[in-house]
Amino acid sequence: MKLLVSASLAAILAAGSTPAQIEVPGDYATLQAAITAAAPGSTIVVTTPVLQGPLVVDKPLTIIGDPVANLGTEGLCFSPIPVPVDLAGPGGGTVVLAQVNLRQCFDGGFMTEVLGGGGFSELHIYDSTISTSLTGLSGSGAGNAAVKVSVPYILVSGSTITGGADGIDICTFGGFGGVQIPYLAYPAIDAPGSLVTVLDSFVQGGSHFNYCCVSCACPGDISAVVSSGGAGIVAGEVLVAGGAIMG
Repeated sequence: MKLLVSASLAAILAAGSTPAQIEVPGDYATLQAAITAAAPGSTIVVTTPVLQGPLVVDKPLTIIGDPVANLGTEGLCFSPIPVPVDLAGPGGGTVVLAQVNLRQCFDGGFMTEVLGGGGFSELHIYDSTISTSLTGLSGSGAGNAAVKVSVPYILVSGSTITGGADGIDICTFGGFGGVQIPYLAYPAIDAPGSLVTVLDSFVQGGSHFNYCCVSCACPGDISAVVSSGGAGIVAGEVLVAGGAIMG
């Protein structure tokens, strides 16, 4: 196996040793099975393109795609909607996600964050894409943040993170002249009180879109209101070098 990693990630991995390196599907059929069996501090290399998730990460681990690990959920969302990757740490340690494509199912009435939870001291995201899914196809979609965690320190390097959008048919609630549900667009990263470092990455908050379909005799029967989107990052402090953060 030839593990493909960026120069920055290779330096991080070379800086210390790990108890074990586990391969999926070589050693375990699924990533969740590997997480459950792994010792804290292990490195899990995912070589299959098959989607892995939803996942619960309950110990410090490094998860690397070779070349890319597809994580999360897909298809049409059904309640209850699981968090695609849920951090449930012991109170300390570091989780590293590298070369992953993290996504979620689509068009739920109330979407979860894509990466959520806490219980760790640090979260590092390298060379990855984290994006929320399209909502509102049914006329009742509300988004959420892409990353919504309670982790004191977050490092994002060489990655793209996009916050959730919402879309709702407000004719159901009286139209544009009537009562409008206060749906909001959501940030890409929602981590109040955390220190977030962003290196050579693109981080963008989600969009906000209300529409009104009276009889859905399209085209010409839909009115739309587009307002300000969500913040790029909500945090205690943000340090940036390279890339862009957009609200």
